[in-house]
Amino acid sequence: LEAAEGDTRLGVPGSSEAHRLLGLAFHQHREFSRAQSHLEIWLAPPGTLDFEGRYALERALFWQNRFGDAARGFGEMASAAVEPRRRAQTLYQQARSLELTGDLAGASAAFRRSYLADPRGEDAPAALLSALRVDFGRGLENDAIALLDKLSADPASRSATARGALFLAASDLVRGRADRAGRWLETARLADAKPEEVAYWRGRWYEIGRKPESAVRAYAEAMMAAPWSPWASSSRGRLASEALAKVAADSGAAWAKGTTRAELQLAWIALGDVEPRGQRARETLRAAFLAEPRSAPFLRAQILPAAEWPLWRQPLTRTDELLLSLGGWSEGGSALIRHFPLESPSLALTAAHLAARGGNPQRSVGIAETLMQRVPPAVPPRLLPRALLEAVYPLPFRESLIAEARKRGVDPSLLAAIVREES
Repeated sequence: LEAAEGDTRLGVPGSSEAHRLLGLAFHQHREFSRAQSHLEIWLAPPGTLDFEGRYALERALFWQNRFGDAARGFGEMASAAVEPRRRAQTLYQQARSLELTGDLAGASAAFRRSYLADPRGEDAPAALLSALRVDFGRGLENDAIALLDKLSADPASRSATARGALFLAASDLVRGRADRAGRWLETARLADAKPEEVAYWRGRWYEIGRKPESAVRAYAEAMMAAPWSPWASSSRGRLASEALAKVAADSGAAWAKGTTRAELQLAWIALGDVEPRGQRARETLRAAFLAEPRSAPFLRAQILPAAEWPLWRQPLTRTDELLLSLGGWSEGGSALIRHFPLESPSLALTAAHLAARGGNPQRSVGIAETLMQRVPPAVPPRLLPRALLEAVYPLPFRESLIAEARKRGVDPSLLAAIVREES
Protein backbone atom coordinates (compact mmCIF):
# COMPACT_ATOMS: atom_id res chain seq x y z
CA LEU A 1 0.00 0.00 0.00
CA GLU A 2 2.83 2.40 0.84
CA ALA A 3 4.48 1.66 -2.51
CA ALA A 4 1.25 2.28 -4.40
CA GLU A 5 0.63 5.53 -2.57
CA GLY A 6 4.22 6.60 -3.25
CA ASP A 7 3.79 5.96 -6.95
CA THR A 8 0.63 8.03 -7.13
CA ARG A 9 2.31 10.94 -5.31
CA LEU A 10 5.25 10.86 -7.73
CA GLY A 11 2.99 10.71 -10.76
CA VAL A 12 1.79 7.49 -12.36
CA PRO A 13 3.75 6.25 -15.37
CA GLY A 14 1.58 6.11 -18.43
CA SER A 15 1.98 2.39 -19.00
CA SER A 16 -1.00 0.08 -18.87
CA GLU A 17 0.92 -2.29 -16.62
CA ALA A 18 1.41 0.46 -14.02
CA HIS A 19 -2.33 1.11 -13.85
CA ARG A 20 -2.97 -2.65 -13.56
CA LEU A 21 -0.58 -3.05 -10.64
CA LEU A 22 -1.79 0.06 -8.85
CA GLY A 23 -5.44 -0.89 -9.33
CA LEU A 24 -4.91 -4.38 -7.95
CA ALA A 25 -2.81 -3.07 -5.06
CA PHE A 26 -5.43 -0.53 -4.00
CA HIS A 27 -8.14 -3.18 -4.37
CA GLN A 28 -6.22 -5.58 -2.16
CA HIS A 29 -6.06 -2.88 0.53
CA ARG A 30 -9.74 -2.02 0.14
CA GLU A 31 -9.11 1.44 -1.31
CA PHE A 32 -11.90 0.80 -3.78
CA SER A 33 -12.39 4.24 -5.25
CA ARG A 34 -8.68 4.55 -6.04
CA ALA A 35 -8.62 1.00 -7.36
CA GLN A 36 -11.53 1.75 -9.67
CA SER A 37 -9.86 4.78 -11.26
CA HIS A 38 -6.72 2.82 -12.22
CA LEU A 39 -8.54 -0.33 -13.29
CA GLU A 40 -10.88 1.64 -15.57
CA ILE A 41 -7.90 3.26 -17.31
CA TRP A 42 -6.23 -0.11 -17.76
CA LEU A 43 -9.35 -1.83 -19.10
CA ALA A 44 -10.46 1.10 -21.30
CA PRO A 45 -8.79 0.08 -24.60
CA PRO A 46 -11.15 -2.09 -26.70
CA GLY A 47 -10.30 -5.75 -26.59
CA THR A 48 -8.60 -5.69 -23.17
CA LEU A 49 -9.48 -9.03 -21.65
CA ASP A 50 -8.33 -9.90 -18.16
CA PHE A 51 -10.56 -11.78 -15.74
CA GLU A 52 -8.66 -10.80 -12.60
CA GLY A 53 -8.68 -7.09 -13.40
CA ARG A 54 -12.32 -6.94 -14.53
CA TYR A 55 -13.41 -8.96 -11.50
CA ALA A 56 -11.52 -6.57 -9.20
CA LEU A 57 -13.19 -3.59 -10.91
CA GLU A 58 -16.70 -4.97 -10.47
CA ARG A 59 -15.95 -5.87 -6.85
CA ALA A 60 -14.70 -2.32 -6.31
CA LEU A 61 -18.03 -1.03 -7.58
CA PHE A 62 -19.87 -3.49 -5.33
CA TRP A 63 -18.00 -2.34 -2.22
CA GLN A 64 -18.82 1.27 -3.08
CA ASN A 65 -22.53 0.31 -2.96
CA ARG A 66 -22.90 0.70 -6.72
CA PHE A 67 -24.83 -2.55 -6.88
CA GLY A 68 -26.66 -1.90 -10.15
CA ASP A 69 -23.41 -1.16 -12.00
CA ALA A 70 -21.76 -4.21 -10.42
CA ALA A 71 -24.69 -6.43 -11.39
CA ARG A 72 -24.44 -5.34 -15.03
CA GLY A 73 -20.67 -5.82 -15.07
CA PHE A 74 -20.80 -9.28 -13.51
CA GLY A 75 -23.57 -10.23 -15.95
CA GLU A 76 -21.35 -9.25 -18.89
CA MET A 77 -18.48 -11.26 -17.41
CA ALA A 78 -20.70 -14.30 -16.95
CA SER A 79 -21.86 -14.14 -20.57
CA ALA A 80 -18.26 -14.03 -21.79
CA ALA A 81 -16.90 -16.66 -19.37
CA VAL A 82 -15.89 -19.97 -20.89
CA GLU A 83 -14.71 -21.84 -17.79
CA PRO A 84 -17.59 -23.16 -15.64
CA ARG A 85 -15.81 -22.04 -12.47
CA ARG A 86 -15.54 -18.43 -13.62
CA ARG A 87 -19.08 -18.37 -14.97
CA ALA A 88 -20.39 -19.67 -11.63
CA GLN A 89 -18.29 -17.14 -9.71
CA THR A 90 -19.45 -14.13 -11.69
CA LEU A 91 -23.09 -15.22 -11.65
CA TYR A 92 -22.90 -15.60 -7.88
CA GLN A 93 -21.57 -12.05 -7.52
CA GLN A 94 -24.20 -10.76 -9.94
CA ALA A 95 -26.87 -12.39 -7.78
CA ARG A 96 -25.51 -10.74 -4.63
CA SER A 97 -25.53 -7.38 -6.40
CA LEU A 98 -29.08 -7.86 -7.69
CA GLU A 99 -30.32 -8.80 -4.24
CA LEU A 100 -28.91 -5.57 -2.83
CA THR A 101 -30.68 -3.54 -5.54
CA GLY A 102 -33.95 -5.12 -4.38
CA ASP A 103 -34.38 -7.30 -7.48
CA LEU A 104 -35.08 -10.49 -5.55
CA ALA A 105 -36.51 -12.43 -8.48
CA GLY A 106 -33.43 -11.62 -10.55
CA ALA A 107 -31.17 -12.52 -7.65
CA SER A 108 -32.84 -15.91 -7.15
CA ALA A 109 -32.52 -16.71 -10.85
CA ALA A 110 -28.84 -15.71 -10.91
CA PHE A 111 -28.05 -17.78 -7.79
CA ARG A 112 -29.66 -20.79 -9.48
CA ARG A 113 -27.75 -20.19 -12.72
CA SER A 114 -24.54 -19.96 -10.69
CA TYR A 115 -25.22 -23.40 -9.26
CA LEU A 116 -26.07 -24.88 -12.65
CA ALA A 117 -22.91 -23.43 -14.20
CA ASP A 118 -20.69 -25.51 -11.90
CA PRO A 119 -22.73 -27.86 -9.66
CA ARG A 120 -19.61 -29.34 -8.04
CA GLY A 121 -17.79 -26.02 -7.69
CA GLU A 122 -16.92 -24.26 -4.46
CA ASP A 123 -19.65 -21.62 -4.91
CA ALA A 124 -22.43 -24.17 -5.61
CA PRO A 125 -23.61 -24.81 -2.01
CA ALA A 126 -23.55 -21.10 -1.20
CA ALA A 127 -25.52 -20.33 -4.36
CA LEU A 128 -28.29 -22.80 -3.44
CA LEU A 129 -28.33 -21.56 0.16
CA SER A 130 -28.67 -17.96 -1.03
CA ALA A 131 -31.48 -18.87 -3.44
CA LEU A 132 -33.23 -20.66 -0.54
CA ARG A 133 -32.98 -17.57 1.64
CA VAL A 134 -34.18 -15.19 -1.06
CA ASP A 135 -37.08 -17.41 -2.12
CA PHE A 136 -38.29 -17.89 1.45
CA GLY A 137 -38.21 -14.14 1.96
CA ARG A 138 -40.30 -13.70 -1.21
CA GLY A 139 -42.94 -16.06 0.18
CA LEU A 140 -41.97 -18.96 -2.11
CA GLU A 141 -41.69 -21.35 0.83
CA ASN A 142 -42.14 -24.57 -1.15
CA ASP A 143 -39.34 -23.57 -3.51
CA ALA A 144 -37.08 -22.81 -0.54
CA ILE A 145 -37.86 -26.14 1.14
CA ALA A 146 -37.12 -27.97 -2.12
CA LEU A 147 -33.70 -26.29 -2.21
CA LEU A 148 -33.00 -27.47 1.34
CA ASP A 149 -33.86 -31.02 0.25
CA LYS A 150 -31.43 -30.65 -2.65
CA LEU A 151 -28.67 -29.46 -0.30
CA SER A 152 -29.39 -32.27 2.15
CA ALA A 153 -28.92 -34.87 -0.57
CA ASP A 154 -25.35 -33.71 -1.25
CA PRO A 155 -22.76 -34.84 1.36
CA ALA A 156 -20.42 -32.07 0.18
CA SER A 157 -22.99 -29.42 1.19
CA ARG A 158 -23.23 -30.20 4.91
CA SER A 159 -22.33 -26.70 6.06
CA ALA A 160 -24.82 -25.05 3.68
CA THR A 161 -27.44 -27.63 4.70
CA ALA A 162 -26.97 -26.71 8.36
CA ARG A 163 -27.23 -22.98 7.60
CA GLY A 164 -30.31 -23.46 5.44
CA ALA A 165 -32.11 -25.63 7.97
CA LEU A 166 -31.36 -23.19 10.78
CA PHE A 167 -32.52 -20.28 8.63
CA LEU A 168 -35.86 -21.96 7.94
CA ALA A 169 -36.34 -23.03 11.56
CA ALA A 170 -35.48 -19.59 12.93
CA SER A 171 -37.70 -17.87 10.35
CA ASP A 172 -40.67 -19.92 11.54
CA LEU A 173 -39.90 -19.69 15.26
CA VAL A 174 -39.57 -15.90 15.39
CA ARG A 175 -43.07 -15.78 13.88
CA GLY A 176 -44.40 -18.16 16.52
CA ARG A 177 -44.79 -21.14 14.19
CA ALA A 178 -43.48 -24.47 15.54
CA ASP A 179 -44.98 -27.23 13.39
CA ARG A 180 -42.05 -27.48 10.93
CA ALA A 181 -39.12 -26.20 12.97
CA GLY A 182 -38.41 -29.42 14.84
CA ARG A 183 -37.69 -31.31 11.63
CA TRP A 184 -35.37 -28.56 10.37
CA LEU A 185 -33.51 -28.37 13.67
CA GLU A 186 -32.87 -32.11 13.47
CA THR A 187 -31.60 -31.65 9.91
CA ALA A 188 -29.24 -28.94 11.15
CA ARG A 189 -28.00 -31.15 13.98
CA LEU A 190 -27.29 -34.05 11.65
CA ALA A 191 -25.39 -31.67 9.34
CA ASP A 192 -23.09 -30.73 12.25
CA ALA A 193 -24.44 -27.26 12.92
CA LYS A 194 -22.99 -25.59 16.00
CA PRO A 195 -24.51 -27.32 19.05
CA GLU A 196 -25.10 -24.03 20.84
CA GLU A 197 -27.07 -22.62 17.91
CA VAL A 198 -29.24 -25.74 17.57
CA ALA A 199 -29.80 -25.81 21.34
CA TYR A 200 -30.86 -22.14 21.44
CA TRP A 201 -33.44 -22.54 18.67
CA ARG A 202 -34.62 -25.81 20.20
CA GLY A 203 -35.27 -23.82 23.37
CA ARG A 204 -37.36 -21.35 21.39
CA TRP A 205 -39.22 -24.31 19.84
CA TYR A 206 -39.98 -25.76 23.27
CA GLU A 207 -41.18 -22.38 24.54
CA ILE A 208 -43.72 -22.12 21.73
CA GLY A 209 -44.77 -25.69 22.44
CA ARG A 210 -45.28 -24.78 26.11
CA LYS A 211 -42.63 -27.12 27.44
CA PRO A 212 -40.78 -24.76 29.81
CA GLU A 213 -38.65 -27.44 31.52
CA SER A 214 -37.36 -28.67 28.15
CA ALA A 215 -36.75 -25.06 27.07
CA VAL A 216 -34.69 -24.38 30.20
CA ARG A 217 -32.56 -27.45 29.58
CA ALA A 218 -32.01 -26.51 25.93
CA TYR A 219 -30.90 -22.98 26.86
CA ALA A 220 -28.60 -24.35 29.56
CA GLU A 221 -27.08 -26.74 27.01
CA ALA A 222 -26.47 -23.81 24.64
CA MET A 223 -24.61 -22.00 27.41
CA MET A 224 -22.69 -25.17 28.27
CA ALA A 225 -21.59 -25.72 24.65
CA ALA A 226 -20.23 -22.20 24.08
CA PRO A 227 -20.40 -20.04 27.22
CA TRP A 228 -19.30 -16.77 25.58
CA SER A 229 -21.16 -17.05 22.29
CA PRO A 230 -24.09 -14.84 21.22
CA TRP A 231 -26.28 -17.92 21.62
CA ALA A 232 -25.24 -18.27 25.23
CA SER A 233 -25.95 -14.58 25.83
CA SER A 234 -29.40 -14.89 24.26
CA SER A 235 -30.07 -18.09 26.22
CA ARG A 236 -29.14 -16.35 29.46
CA GLY A 237 -31.67 -13.64 28.65
CA ARG A 238 -34.41 -16.20 27.98
CA LEU A 239 -33.71 -17.99 31.28
CA ALA A 240 -34.01 -14.68 33.14
CA SER A 241 -37.34 -13.85 31.52
CA GLU A 242 -40.54 -13.77 33.54
CA ALA A 243 -41.81 -16.87 31.76
CA LEU A 244 -38.80 -19.04 32.61
CA ALA A 245 -37.02 -17.58 35.66
CA LYS A 246 -38.85 -19.73 38.24
CA VAL A 247 -38.65 -22.85 36.10
CA ALA A 248 -34.91 -22.26 35.64
CA ALA A 249 -34.44 -21.91 39.41
CA ASP A 250 -36.42 -25.07 40.11
CA SER A 251 -34.58 -27.02 37.42
CA GLY A 252 -31.23 -25.78 38.75
CA ALA A 253 -32.16 -26.89 42.26
CA ALA A 254 -33.10 -30.35 40.97
CA TRP A 255 -29.86 -30.66 38.97
CA ALA A 256 -27.83 -29.55 42.01
CA LYS A 257 -28.96 -32.72 43.80
CA GLY A 258 -27.44 -34.88 41.08
CA THR A 259 -24.00 -36.43 41.08
CA THR A 260 -23.05 -36.53 37.40
CA ARG A 261 -20.87 -33.86 35.89
CA ALA A 262 -23.54 -32.95 33.36
CA GLU A 263 -26.06 -32.33 36.16
CA LEU A 264 -23.57 -30.27 38.15
CA GLN A 265 -22.73 -28.14 35.13
CA LEU A 266 -26.39 -27.59 34.31
CA ALA A 267 -27.05 -26.61 37.94
CA TRP A 268 -24.15 -24.16 37.90
CA ILE A 269 -25.43 -22.60 34.66
CA ALA A 270 -29.06 -22.40 35.78
CA LEU A 271 -28.35 -21.07 39.29
CA GLY A 272 -25.28 -18.94 38.56
CA ASP A 273 -22.19 -18.15 40.60
CA VAL A 274 -23.98 -16.05 43.22
CA GLU A 275 -26.57 -18.55 44.40
CA PRO A 276 -24.99 -20.88 47.06
CA ARG A 277 -26.19 -24.07 45.36
CA GLY A 278 -24.73 -22.84 42.07
CA GLN A 279 -21.40 -22.13 43.82
CA ARG A 280 -21.36 -25.59 45.38
CA ALA A 281 -22.11 -27.21 42.02
CA ARG A 282 -19.20 -25.32 40.48
CA GLU A 283 -16.76 -26.28 43.24
CA THR A 284 -17.85 -29.92 43.17
CA LEU A 285 -17.41 -29.97 39.41
CA ARG A 286 -13.97 -28.36 39.67
CA ALA A 287 -12.87 -30.85 42.34
CA ALA A 288 -13.90 -33.73 40.10
CA PHE A 289 -11.73 -32.48 37.24
CA LEU A 290 -8.83 -31.67 39.58
CA ALA A 291 -8.86 -35.31 40.65
CA GLU A 292 -8.13 -36.40 37.07
CA PRO A 293 -4.45 -36.45 35.98
CA ARG A 294 -5.33 -35.39 32.42
CA SER A 295 -7.33 -32.29 33.31
CA ALA A 296 -5.71 -31.14 36.58
CA PRO A 297 -2.58 -29.53 34.99
CA PHE A 298 -4.79 -27.30 32.84
CA LEU A 299 -6.95 -26.19 35.76
CA ARG A 300 -3.81 -25.40 37.79
CA ALA A 301 -1.94 -23.69 34.93
CA GLN A 302 -0.32 -20.39 35.90
CA ILE A 303 2.31 -17.96 34.66
CA LEU A 304 5.52 -19.10 36.35
CA PRO A 305 8.03 -16.66 37.90
CA ALA A 306 11.46 -16.48 36.27
CA ALA A 307 13.11 -18.47 39.04
CA GLU A 308 11.06 -21.53 38.08
CA TRP A 309 11.90 -21.50 34.37
CA PRO A 310 13.83 -24.59 33.20
CA LEU A 311 15.86 -22.23 31.02
CA TRP A 312 18.44 -21.93 33.84
CA ARG A 313 18.96 -25.65 34.41
CA GLN A 314 21.43 -26.17 31.56
CA PRO A 315 24.20 -24.20 29.85
CA LEU A 316 22.90 -21.62 27.40
CA THR A 317 24.94 -21.89 24.20
CA ARG A 318 22.58 -21.08 21.35
CA THR A 319 22.02 -17.49 20.29
CA ASP A 320 18.23 -17.70 20.59
CA GLU A 321 18.58 -19.10 24.13
CA LEU A 322 20.90 -16.27 25.15
CA LEU A 323 18.54 -13.68 23.70
CA LEU A 324 15.63 -15.32 25.51
CA SER A 325 17.52 -15.31 28.81
CA LEU A 326 18.19 -11.59 28.40
CA GLY A 327 14.50 -10.82 27.96
CA GLY A 328 14.40 -10.84 24.17
CA TRP A 329 11.05 -12.61 24.04
CA SER A 330 10.61 -11.77 20.37
CA GLU A 331 14.22 -12.22 19.18
CA GLY A 332 14.59 -15.46 21.14
CA GLY A 333 11.17 -16.75 20.17
CA SER A 334 12.52 -19.89 18.50
CA ALA A 335 13.74 -21.12 21.90
CA LEU A 336 10.37 -20.60 23.57
CA ILE A 337 8.84 -23.95 22.69
CA ARG A 338 12.04 -25.88 23.54
CA HIS A 339 12.23 -24.45 27.06
CA PHE A 340 8.49 -23.86 27.60
CA PRO A 341 6.98 -27.02 26.04
CA LEU A 342 3.28 -27.60 25.50
CA GLU A 343 3.53 -30.78 27.57
CA SER A 344 3.61 -28.53 30.63
CA PRO A 345 0.51 -26.26 30.60
CA SER A 346 2.08 -23.79 33.06
CA LEU A 347 5.27 -23.49 31.01
CA ALA A 348 3.32 -23.13 27.75
CA LEU A 349 1.08 -20.49 29.32
CA THR A 350 4.23 -18.67 30.46
CA ALA A 351 5.56 -18.82 26.89
CA ALA A 352 2.33 -17.26 25.58
CA HIS A 353 2.64 -14.52 28.21
CA LEU A 354 6.29 -13.84 27.28
CA ALA A 355 5.49 -13.70 23.55
CA ALA A 356 2.78 -11.14 24.26
CA ARG A 357 5.19 -9.09 26.37
CA GLY A 358 7.68 -9.26 23.50
CA GLY A 359 5.21 -7.57 21.16
CA ASN A 360 4.23 -10.72 19.27
CA PRO A 361 0.52 -11.28 20.00
CA GLN A 362 0.12 -13.57 16.99
CA ARG A 363 2.69 -16.02 18.35
CA SER A 364 1.21 -15.67 21.82
CA VAL A 365 -2.30 -16.54 20.63
CA GLY A 366 -0.91 -19.41 18.55
CA ILE A 367 0.72 -20.99 21.60
CA ALA A 368 -2.37 -20.43 23.75
CA GLU A 369 -4.74 -21.87 21.13
CA THR A 370 -2.55 -24.96 20.72
CA LEU A 371 -2.57 -25.38 24.48
CA MET A 372 -6.37 -25.03 24.57
CA GLN A 373 -6.69 -27.77 21.95
CA ARG A 374 -5.01 -30.13 24.42
CA VAL A 375 -7.55 -29.47 27.17
CA PRO A 376 -9.78 -32.54 27.57
CA PRO A 377 -13.08 -31.76 25.79
CA ALA A 378 -15.15 -32.52 28.90
CA VAL A 379 -13.56 -29.68 30.90
CA PRO A 380 -15.91 -26.63 30.93
CA PRO A 381 -13.98 -23.61 29.59
CA ARG A 382 -15.30 -21.44 32.44
CA LEU A 383 -13.32 -23.57 34.91
CA LEU A 384 -10.01 -22.80 33.23
CA PRO A 385 -7.65 -20.20 34.75
CA ARG A 386 -8.33 -16.62 33.74
CA ALA A 387 -4.71 -16.22 32.60
CA LEU A 388 -5.19 -18.98 30.01
CA LEU A 389 -8.47 -17.55 28.74
CA GLU A 390 -6.92 -14.08 28.45
CA ALA A 391 -4.00 -15.57 26.51
CA VAL A 392 -6.42 -17.08 23.98
CA TYR A 393 -8.62 -13.95 23.87
CA PRO A 394 -6.19 -11.12 24.58
CA LEU A 395 -6.53 -7.38 24.29
CA PRO A 396 -3.35 -6.51 22.37
CA PHE A 397 -2.56 -2.95 21.32
CA ARG A 398 -4.71 -1.98 24.28
CA GLU A 399 -4.18 1.79 24.12
CA SER A 400 -4.90 2.02 20.39
CA LEU A 401 -7.95 -0.23 20.62
CA ILE A 402 -9.45 1.68 23.51
CA ALA A 403 -8.79 5.05 21.85
CA GLU A 404 -10.31 3.98 18.53
CA ALA A 405 -13.27 2.32 20.24
CA ARG A 406 -14.05 5.47 22.24
CA LYS A 407 -13.78 7.59 19.11
CA ARG A 408 -16.43 5.46 17.42
CA GLY A 409 -18.59 4.58 20.41
CA VAL A 410 -17.77 0.86 20.17
CA ASP A 411 -17.05 -1.63 22.97
CA PRO A 412 -13.24 -2.21 22.93
CA SER A 413 -13.83 -5.93 23.47
CA LEU A 414 -15.89 -6.09 20.27
CA LEU A 415 -13.17 -4.28 18.35
CA ALA A 416 -10.52 -6.66 19.78
CA ALA A 417 -12.66 -9.64 18.80
CA ILE A 418 -12.95 -8.43 15.20
CA VAL A 419 -9.21 -7.76 14.99
CA ARG A 420 -8.47 -11.23 16.36
CA GLU A 421 -10.90 -12.98 14.02
CA GLU A 422 -9.79 -11.15 10.89
CA SER A 423 -6.02 -11.09 11.44
